[in-house]
Parts: sequence; structure tokens; C-alpha cells
Amino acid sequence: MRYLIWLVAIPVALIVIAFAVANRDLATVSFSPLPFVLDIPLWAVVVGAVLFGIIVGGTIRWLMDYRWRRLARVRGKRLRAVEKEAALLRDKLAKLDSARVPRNGQRDARPIPPPEAAA
Repeated sequence: MRYLIWLVAIPVALIVIAFAVANRDLATVSFSPLPFVLDIPLWAVVVGAVLFGIIVGGTIRWLMDYRWRRLARVRGKRLRAVEKEAALLRDKLAKLDSARVPRNGQRDARPIPPPEAAA
């Protein structure tokens, strides 16, 4: 998996570097209702817009996935509780098996309780 990331990241980085070198001319960016005007390189405008889109899209996706993260958290808690209960039951079963006395070299399926004295 790590190699796949590098296999994608290196060509993308080379493309971004080539784009930045080829588009060094200044572009005027104005924020219309505000009195701000910036003269910045064209590559910074394009790369900044792409990064802004990635951040906004990732944030929206993260907020939309809240339901699934909550469901996974609840199911994880339930799974841990069931695993704990299963471990306790295994311990009880092991104690019951060790308490049984074998007869004639065989283990009894269930010990038969002695008869009750009739009154």
C-alpha cells in the first residue's frame, strides 16, 4: 500500500512542480465587495483553489459520515461487552470441568446428584 501511495504521489508532485514553473506570471485577484486586491502568481491561485476545494469537500464528507462513525462506536462497545461476557463464561465452564471427578478414567457428561432423603 505504501508503494502505491508513492507511485501516485511522485507523478502528481512532478505535474504540480511543472505547472508552477510554467505559470509564474502574476494574476490579479480581487475580492469584489471588499477593498482587497492581490497580485500573486497564477500557480498559487490554481493550487490554492484546488487545496481549498479538497479541504471543504473533506470537511463536508467527514460531517456527513458522522452517523456511520457513531454506529461503529456503538457496535464496538457492544462487541467488547459480548467478548467480555464470553470470556467470563469460558472461565466458569473451565472451573466446572475441573471440578468434576472422573470415574473409571472417563469424564461424566453431568454429575448425578445424590437422591434427596424422603421425609
